[in-house]
Amino acid sequence: ITNAKGEIIAESISKPDPTPLYDILKKEGDAIFRNASCIALELGLNRKILNTVFSLAERYKKPVYGIIANLQEAIEWRDFLPRLECFVCNLTEASVFLGRDYTDYSPKDLIRELPTAMHYANIKQMIVTLGEKGAVFVDHRGVSGYAKQVPIVTSYSIGVGEAFFSGIVAALSCDRSLKDACLLGNRLAAAKLSTTENVIPRYQPRELGLKAPW
Repeated sequence: ITNAKGEIIAESISKPDPTPLYDILKKEGDAIFRNASCIALELGLNRKILNTVFSLAERYKKPVYGIIANLQEAIEWRDFLPRLECFVCNLTEASVFLGRDYTDYSPKDLIRELPTAMHYANIKQMIVTLGEKGAVFVDHRGVSGYAKQVPIVTSYSIGVGEAFFSGIVAALSCDRSLKDACLLGNRLAAAKLSTTENVIPRYQPRELGLKAPW
């Protein structure tokens, strides 16, 4: 529930029954994963489903990009992080998953400190969102940087994280760099913040500088 300013004032979360999803994966998983360019995954599903997703992705050599749906539940599945091609989270989530408080860190501090923590946690690529400040990105091969957020007029904040993640997945699935992915994620997050609709405005791949692989 939001007020007139789009601020969340109350919420009720009813956990869905994951059984139908598992049934679909068992029956149609091979066809779905064989034809997919990549997999976008929320870390919050039960272990049986996550194991099935990663097994199928590894069988068909599809990268899996992960985001957190529920921090309290997702931390239970921390052992799946090394199987992600890229892990996307915010500062709070990064602090919990990596065991260090990054709340007051600047982008420069994060770029300096994250590689060591990622190495110990065996994380390949990581993108940490910083709200209105943008996002930092770090790759296990030494690539890192910072992408500023574009100017925005905040209207409605629900779904912003999902919009950012969709930009990340779209860019990486088109073989763009982590920096390009962050810039696109920032652009789509800004678009979502600027509308009271539940979805972002529709863009064609060429408008976003993407050449779709499908």
